[in-house]
Amino acid sequence: MSKFGEIMDSEVPVLILFHNQWETDALEETIYRITEVASELGNKAKVIKINTELNKSIGTALKIKVNPTFIIYKDGDMKWRQSGTLSTEELLEKMRHFI
Repeated sequence: MSKFGEIMDSEVPVLILFHNQWETDALEETIYRITEVASELGNKAKVIKINTELNKSIGTALKIKVNPTFIIYKDGDMKWRQSGTLSTEELLEKMRHFI
């Protein structure tokens, strides 16, 4: 989990998408949306995906119960968390709040 600690401590906001493999239809659309967010924000932020099936310890530690779940970290603190689907515009608005 040391790499995850580095992600959390980032000076730029980090949007993390927690997902799992078996929700393929919803996952494709969600991945498309976070790809758009990453493209729009460039080096002002980081956007990553974490598969909760492959990274069970992180999912358990953060009590991820619903996929997708989005979390924004900055400077070591969780700034925002929400489960369920969100539009690209909603995700951009949340991220811009922390830039």
